Amino acid sequence: MVADGSAPHLAGTRVRRSVRGIVGNRVGVWQRQTCMNRRRLVHLVSVAALTVALAACGSDGSTSNDAASPDTTGTDGTNNGGGDTLPAPEGYAHPTGPDDVVIEYSELSGFTTREYAFQQPPVVIVSGDGRVLTTGPQIEIYPGPALPNIQVGTITEEAVQQLLSIADTAGLFADIDYTEESMVADASTATVTMNVDGATWVHSAYALGIDEPGKPVSPERAALRQFTAQLSDLAGTVGADQLGPVDAFVPVNYLIQATEAATPVTTGDDGIVPTVVDWPATAGVALADAADCAIVAADAVGDLFTNADQLTYFDDGGGIYQVTAVQQLPQRSCG
Repeated sequence: MVADGSAPHLAGTRVRRSVRGIVGNRVGVWQRQTCMNRRRLVHLVSVAALTVALAACGSDGSTSNDAASPDTTGTDGTNNGGGDTLPAPEGYAHPTGPDDVVIEYSELSGFTTREYAFQQPPVVIVSGDGRVLTTGPQIEIYPGPALPNIQVGTITEEAVQQLLSIADTAGLFADIDYTEESMVADASTATVTMNVDGATWVHSAYALGIDEPGKPVSPERAALRQFTAQLSDLAGTVGADQLGPVDAFVPVNYLIQATEAATPVTTGDDGIVPTVVDWPATAGVALADAADCAIVAADAVGDLFTNADQLTYFDDGGGIYQVTAVQQLPQRSCG
């Protein structure tokens, strides 16, 4: 739970939605053109008999002079009608936009601060446009960087289908209740979200990776635990050849949370002097209005957050603020 005392959500739930209702996220399908060879078998019954044409292989009665039907497949992979081109969906349908999540696995820490919960990134996100976002190692220094180390790579559609197949085989496309009595305190809650075949499946389990002595692990928790382990090792699960190179994630926007600090900012017991920098007017957001959450364009603040650390404060109109910032990820926003 977080510091405000709210309990974590522990039940696996399903939220139905129409994939085709997502603007710009039409699910592509593989197209297969079936070519039917037409032949005529002419049988002469007798000299005076009529010539009978038998059309084989599903003839529609057209003559041999009929032109080949054009392929009317649209550029988005959908069939616009006509010809022998038929839609042949294969595998699992999923949203395909850059801001869409196909699979997400996160671990929300137990009793923690509001700021830490706001900034904590997921373990892995597979986005609709074939990216993989993960949390990289953090430098063990104090003060540490202001931003979490979020990295981005790519994943093939074949590998995405493999992950969805693994989840399906594990029985995770279903409503599952993971609630159970536990003596474990201050553990994290594992949450896996999947958007597939027009449905959203959410699985949340408290203390998923902790075994209690003398207490058997339920098959449902074991299946979810195995899947999270496979998501944490994508190279081992789908093969390294299915993944592209990894680099630092460069966001379009940041999510920020601002807390007014005591002034003047003084040196702590560790002797480290905090840094105070001006909040840029180009940000378009006053820090006094960002107590809960605000979105700031990355272009508007430049390298402000990448150069900041945990002891960087910001002066906005004479008020001094401590700002918690995180890169905006797919399906993450304020509110």
